[in-house]
Amino acid sequence: MTPTSFETVIGPKDPEETVSVTFPFAKEALPGATCLSAVVEVSVLEGYDPTPSSMLFMAPDSSGFPVISQAVTGGVSSTTYLLKCRATLSSGQVLCRKAVLLVSSR
Repeated sequence: MTPTSFETVIGPKDPEETVSVTFPFAKEALPGATCLSAVVEVSVLEGYDPTPSSMLFMAPDSSGFPVISQAVTGGVSSTTYLLKCRATLSSGQVLCRKAVLLVSSR
């Protein structure tokens, strides 16, 4: 899988680690916009994990907008995940950024 311009590749992350994944929106957000809500979803790109959403630890943090961060924990070794962050802004914009997360115990 080749990342698009809106994807960041992160990892490998050990299944025992908890890390923060960041989603930068500075290039797309209109000047003065604030984040009204943020939602992060996780799915499996390669490998097997019957409950990928269990990796999301707490709610996304938009206090540092235009960067939104999401704590991620666990995961299944040898699995590649896609995290998608959707931000609704005060400007009326709804923006999405993606990150690819590799999990490996090696």
